[in-house]
Amino acid sequence: MSQSRKSLIQSSALMIFTILGIGVSISTPKPFRILPLTITLGLASSVVYCAQKGIQPATIEAMDRAAELACLEAERENALEEIQESDDIERELMAYERRCNIEAEALRRTLPAQIELQKMRQVLYPVPVPVSAASSPETIANSPDPTGLNPTAETALFDWNSLKDADRHPILGLIAKMGGGKSLLAKYLGKHILGGSVTVFDIYGSQQDWSGCEVLFDFGEMVLRMEQDNKGIEQDIAAYRNGKRDFRSQLFVLEEGKATIGRLQKLKIPGKKPGQIVQDWKLNYESVTRKIRRRLCLVSTNMNSSVLGLNAETRDEITLIFPGAQGIAKAMKDTQMLKLGARSNQHIRDRLISQLKGIKYPALVYHDGDWFAASIPELDNNGNPIGAANPPSEQIPSIEDLNRLLDLDVGDDS
Repeated sequence: MSQSRKSLIQSSALMIFTILGIGVSISTPKPFRILPLTITLGLASSVVYCAQKGIQPATIEAMDRAAELACLEAERENALEEIQESDDIERELMAYERRCNIEAEALRRTLPAQIELQKMRQVLYPVPVPVSAASSPETIANSPDPTGLNPTAETALFDWNSLKDADRHPILGLIAKMGGGKSLLAKYLGKHILGGSVTVFDIYGSQQDWSGCEVLFDFGEMVLRMEQDNKGIEQDIAAYRNGKRDFRSQLFVLEEGKATIGRLQKLKIPGKKPGQIVQDWKLNYESVTRKIRRRLCLVSTNMNSSVLGLNAETRDEITLIFPGAQGIAKAMKDTQMLKLGARSNQHIRDRLISQLKGIKYPALVYHDGDWFAASIPELDNNGNPIGAANPPSEQIPSIEDLNRLLDLDVGDDS
């Protein structure tokens, strides 16, 4: 961009801000706010912000998708100052995060605010280096990544225990065909990894599929259960602000998110507003519930973000799991959503197939732009691990078997 054009855009944006009376003072901290203006103003402010901060192309693309928004840099910086100076950093950060999510949902856009939120977390919660490791570069290089997602993913399998970190894995997703082991894995993750109860919204499921879980099959009962959960969330958030941290872990499993949410919102229940109840519940699980140990797991047979019921912002936070042969094949043939099946990602597929060799119950995991091979423990019908890890047997797929997964007919719904 030429200097003259940059100056023209900056001057134009400042002039519009002045005309609208929305100028701000950097010296006075103000709460973060997002101003829905015209497309022209949104684009101008995006360009100015990118020019000032040297934002990467991926962020510019996200800001272009939010062309109707104008984000004031001074207010964003002051938001961090306010949080740092607060007596309750967690409460202020949660309030900021919830506002970002609510405004993103209302405006159906990916907000640059989420990028700033990640930066705030890094400033407020830097990862400390252990004293014992600080004096040994070799120890640091060989130590496991505290996130559970080791950068040297060439050899490391995904660590299921890393899912305990709700800030890094706020929403889970399971994708596979019918009979692909989604319910077993969901029960295992809910009870043995997250260590709590499992509640399932599944109109097509059966008590046998979800044995050991609270299961709701009726749409009306689902809405009432969500309303009850919303009240519990409000109470727990209030307790969190007062210092409570030992909340009971709860995993809510939602089958075919978009279709289920859509039908629930259209229900007619005397004295109730299903649309508002369901929307509040959905927003809660896209924002604040991670702090009170309530998590959402979206389950689908289709590999499509809209089918999962996600907006553009939530897609960046979901951890997707593809269990079994059918799930792996679906992920590796996808050229639309995550694009693992694209020709340019052949090297990633080759690496994953090599890692999956010899795993009896294989899976793939996608998180934060990276792919990981994973091994699912042998589970009983209730999702409980069976004994110790079994030695290799003739039934373990070879690398040739894994290559043949790509030829499976997994449908054309991806």
